[in-house]
Amino acid sequence: MAVSGLVLNFVPEPRRAIAEMARVARPGGTVAAYVWDYAGKMELMRYFWDAAVMLDPTALEFDEGRRFPICQPTPLAALFESVGLQKVEVRPIDISTHFRDFDDYWSPFLAGKAQHRPMPCR
Repeated sequence: MAVSGLVLNFVPEPRRAIAEMARVARPGGTVAAYVWDYAGKMELMRYFWDAAVMLDPTALEFDEGRRFPICQPTPLAALFESVGLQKVEVRPIDISTHFRDFDDYWSPFLAGKAQHRPMPCR
């Protein structure tokens, strides 16, 4: 088994990474990955980018939902299929994130590049 956790969006050549994972997995083995759903259900970031774009349309080019297309099921499946993997399955793993208040939500953004760090589930 070869697994990539929350990194494919940040790898310069994700296709090459998946191909290497497929190469090192035994025949009949499993190649798996999980990525942040920046385009939809990662609501922490989705709310932020929707508000940012509403205030400044030029922020759209920085929106991870657009910058990282493999965060969506169809492009992610196509990536795995493009290296010859078969029986590709994409499914969500939804985890609710709750915040005490606005400060609890906002404080990770004040620490720097919050979009590149896992956020704590509460």
